[in-house]
Amino acid sequence: MNINKRILLVDDNIAIHEDFKQILNPDDKVEDKETLALEHDLFSDNESSNNSETSNIADYEIDDAYQGEEAIRMVDEAAEKNRPFSLIFMDVRMPPGIDGIETIQKIWQKHPNIEIVICTAHSDYSWDEILAKFGSTDHLLFIQKPFNSVTIKQIALTMTTKWELNRQNRNHILYLEKRIAERTKDLQLLVKEKEGYINNIKEEMTLAEIVQQQLLPTELPKLKSIDMSALYIPTEKIGGDFYDVIPLSDEKVAFLIFDVSGHGIAAALVTAIGKFSFRQHLNESITPEKVLELVNKDIFQSTPPQMYITAFLLIYNLRSKELFYSGAGHVPQLYYEAKNKELKEIEGRGLFLGIDDGVNYLHYDSLKLNRGD
Repeated sequence: MNINKRILLVDDNIAIHEDFKQILNPDDKVEDKETLALEHDLFSDNESSNNSETSNIADYEIDDAYQGEEAIRMVDEAAEKNRPFSLIFMDVRMPPGIDGIETIQKIWQKHPNIEIVICTAHSDYSWDEILAKFGSTDHLLFIQKPFNSVTIKQIALTMTTKWELNRQNRNHILYLEKRIAERTKDLQLLVKEKEGYINNIKEEMTLAEIVQQQLLPTELPKLKSIDMSALYIPTEKIGGDFYDVIPLSDEKVAFLIFDVSGHGIAAALVTAIGKFSFRQHLNESITPEKVLELVNKDIFQSTPPQMYITAFLLIYNLRSKELFYSGAGHVPQLYYEAKNKELKEIEGRGLFLGIDDGVNYLHYDSLKLNRGD
């Protein structure tokens, strides 16, 4: 781990500066066994214990300030150059300028993360007095003069290491906050895009619903001898259900009901294809099974494999009162016979439309309607 070992000594006594420098940066680094032991305890593990003893010897960059105002200026300049001090050894009494306590207060106003060690004599502030001014903080140590070299080395090494670990933690937190902010922004954009997409779908669904409603007959034709009514209640706004009444001639009329697989826009599109296909082929053929065969080819060629139609087609002769019908996989229809007061099912036996273009709808049935049926 690369540690910021920039230290500021603040003391009005030049001799104190020289003593600190000799303790922290001894001339003979190889013989500095105390520092070696401290660094080994802090940084070594079993895998790295065999490295050269001189590889991690502390090498501090030490600057000097002799008054409080000078210290404040140097701390500000170091921060502006992105070369901050990690540790300050601060004397208390530095006449004629401000004392160390006021100096610390002003430094921490702008640089609250710097580790500071107060070096004071017995006649200066007590620890309780210092706490009264700064409150509880883990960035402050208090040592009384005189102190020995081991104490200074321990403090310098542990406090600079602590500053570096805190810096890394702060940077990691900033990185996480940035990533969270970026992710939040991305999610907000996704939500906005999704809302726009949903609104577009709603608009398209509304249009599709209007189109589908317009596919249904707006009114039923008026025919002699037949009373007609229709009620359409979809389970969803857009479905594939459809009905139609199509006059073929003065004597014949076709009744059609079909259901497209699925719901939604795709079903509405297939409904439109089915409607126009039935109307076209009903004009070409008068037998229901032949119409189903031709429509089946259209549906098979015009829709995806998963789409199909079930249908029931009836053609009624107004003069003979005969009803011819054929079905394509649709549910049975209900026929009420007035004479016997009996409700019967009539059904067609053909395959769904659109499954296989080679299907022949050869079967059809008929019945004759009487008054009241």
